[in-house]
Amino acid sequence: MRPGLPFLRVSIVVCFLVLFVCAGFAGCNARSVGGGTGTLKVLITDKPFPFDLISEATITVTRVAVHRVSADEDDEAGEQAAGTEGDGNAAGEDDDSQWITVWEGEKEIHLADLRNGRMDLLAEATIEAGTYNQMRLIVTQGRVVVGEGDAAREFVLKVPSGPQTGIKLHFDFEVSADEETMLLLDVDLSRAFKPVPAGHIDDLSSIREFGFTPSLAMRLINLLDAGSIGGTVTDATGNALANVTVTAIKEGEEVTTTATETDGTYRLSGLVTGTYSVRFSLNGYADVEIPDVEVNAGAATEGVRAALVASSG
Repeated sequence: MRPGLPFLRVSIVVCFLVLFVCAGFAGCNARSVGGGTGTLKVLITDKPFPFDLISEATITVTRVAVHRVSADEDDEAGEQAAGTEGDGNAAGEDDDSQWITVWEGEKEIHLADLRNGRMDLLAEATIEAGTYNQMRLIVTQGRVVVGEGDAAREFVLKVPSGPQTGIKLHFDFEVSADEETMLLLDVDLSRAFKPVPAGHIDDLSSIREFGFTPSLAMRLINLLDAGSIGGTVTDATGNALANVTVTAIKEGEEVTTTATETDGTYRLSGLVTGTYSVRFSLNGYADVEIPDVEVNAGAATEGVRAALVASSG
């Protein structure tokens, strides 16, 4: 078994619905920076670990922005690739004029309400078609509640420099004419929320505080390149098992994790094309790992089932 505090994982699905009209613009193409606008929708969903210790977890988001690549950045990238020096910012460096805010306000996201594919709309905006290479997410605080009732303890956690710089993710993507671009922001809150002291937690009163570093826990992928794995988990007699930890592993590295519902079903989303092992873990049961599970872009690999056997002792 893998000891430690059960955690949460949250995914933000960023849907770029590009309604781009080229008429009246000379030389219009997918990389143009002045060729039209599109609608950006940001959806958020939670893929949690079991809630046997954490009864509530939230994050507060105040701004989401994306960075559009300017013509100067495109030109300089080419010059640098050719071994020449360019003027202005290096490709990928900050240029405030190229940051486009797609949502601003204050929203507390209740992660426990968003499990296994349930989503909430975080942002919607009109943006320019073109090439983008960064996303900035301003997360100002997190909140964790452990225990329930009179025994509940709340921890409110601030993000160092959160309101000033935010969390930047470097990722190249295109918003193209008359096409839909979908990105998945996967936030592993087992890395974002860390109990102090660390290690296996049997007594909630032993937790003094939580460290909160969400910037260490995010990955961004293009959903056009991604698929999913789904299935069910039971015990040896065929009864559904809830809150089983289900982890996708690729080339020895954990990629994403979820937990089974009360009926034993689960879904691992945002997996790029490739071959995975799927590991199933639950306290009191021996781990099961299924190798060589194939995932293809835009497809769902279904029927990956496991039967867990109670461990001795």
